Amino acid sequence: MYSNLLDSILENQGNGPRVVSENHDVTSIDVREGLRDAAEMGKQARAALATALGRAATEVEYETEIERLITEQRPQLVEAALRRASLDTTNGRVNVVVAGKPAWHGLGTVMGGVFDADTAMSKGGLHYTVDKVPAKFLWNGELRESTQNYLLIRGDTGRELSQKSVGSRYNVIQNQDSLSVIAGVLASEGEVEYVAAGALRGGEQAFLVASLRKHKFTLSHNGGTIEPYLALCNPHDGVSGQAWIFPTAQRIECANTQRIALQGKTKGIGIRHTGNPHARIADAQHALGLSVKGFQDYQEAAEEMVRTPVPDSIAGEYFDGLLDHICDVSAAQMRIGTDVLAAAIETTVANRELAAKRIERQKEFRADLLNQLVSTYHDPRESAIEGTAWGLLNSATRVSDHGKTSRRQARDETLRAERRFESSLIGDGDDLKQLAYVQAMALASSRN
Repeated sequence: MYSNLLDSILENQGNGPRVVSENHDVTSIDVREGLRDAAEMGKQARAALATALGRAATEVEYETEIERLITEQRPQLVEAALRRASLDTTNGRVNVVVAGKPAWHGLGTVMGGVFDADTAMSKGGLHYTVDKVPAKFLWNGELRESTQNYLLIRGDTGRELSQKSVGSRYNVIQNQDSLSVIAGVLASEGEVEYVAAGALRGGEQAFLVASLRKHKFTLSHNGGTIEPYLALCNPHDGVSGQAWIFPTAQRIECANTQRIALQGKTKGIGIRHTGNPHARIADAQHALGLSVKGFQDYQEAAEEMVRTPVPDSIAGEYFDGLLDHICDVSAAQMRIGTDVLAAAIETTVANRELAAKRIERQKEFRADLLNQLVSTYHDPRESAIEGTAWGLLNSATRVSDHGKTSRRQARDETLRAERRFESSLIGDGDDLKQLAYVQAMALASSRN
């Protein structure tokens, strides 16, 4: 969801607040660009790429296979891409606006540079309001209104946004409120400049991303440029109990976002729907100040990681350590037969068979993640930092942001895509990034 979308829409900023392009035809979604990063389009794309790679011996043959697959599987790939993007298309528009180049999907409005709040609201499709209305129930043939349960309704279309009812104490944080919260938090930064804004899933989620360009820095040895942003993600689905305002950083060369997660206090501020959002501005300002200090500390740490060479054998140990943390089977257990592991934990034949199937799935899950980590680490686009501790960290954060790292997978693919933001923000994905950072720093400290 958010984390996946933010990665792509923050790529490269231009100059001048003019409209560069608009594309609201969802059938024209750029599946080829999505295939450049298979995680953008999920399992369908990974399977297609694996097939193409297996048939191709050269780069030219590979490109030919990709074109053939797009021709043969375009409807399925388009469906997968749209599901992954989760963009709001209310009133026939793709309600997302970005600065610079378009997101990978090629949809929405592209501005020539950073833009103001009015543009964020209009081009991002955020002018809608959200109404809280009483839920109704039928009793003895009489339709009654609940005094305890309410539904969240989109004001301009009447579409129900809430996936579950909310209580009487629930306060809607309107999209306009989000703008004033960001303005309050960034009061000392000068004029607020936005780089992205939009809505997802018919308006169930809204987001704003403001630039913190004064705190931008460039790493040595072609390590990339880190440009901080402040994001506010505001759910209207009744499921998420709070909006989040948090700092995020992007290494522009590969559109790889990294939220500074050095300590819990720098992760951002949750704004509960049962309180006053403006009452938390002071807390958010304090958190931002800590985050700015975190950016400075992060720059020093990143420079050390860029200078740290890492042989492939150590890289393998690094990835194994990460996966031991988030997977249900360890690196050592991967080398043991599935039947042997099942026999060790179950006594009856029936239970051993069930355990063997479960363990095999767990092994496949780990193997898939390891493949994502290794292929990302050796990505030609990352050649400048391959073989360094910084390269290891960036491969881990990229897989965490784009890939499937949570043990607790939703049954429905749409829900899985929608929950990737939560995983990256406060779940297993964030745990993985934090551990990746700590272990990469440990490598840098031990080898320098």
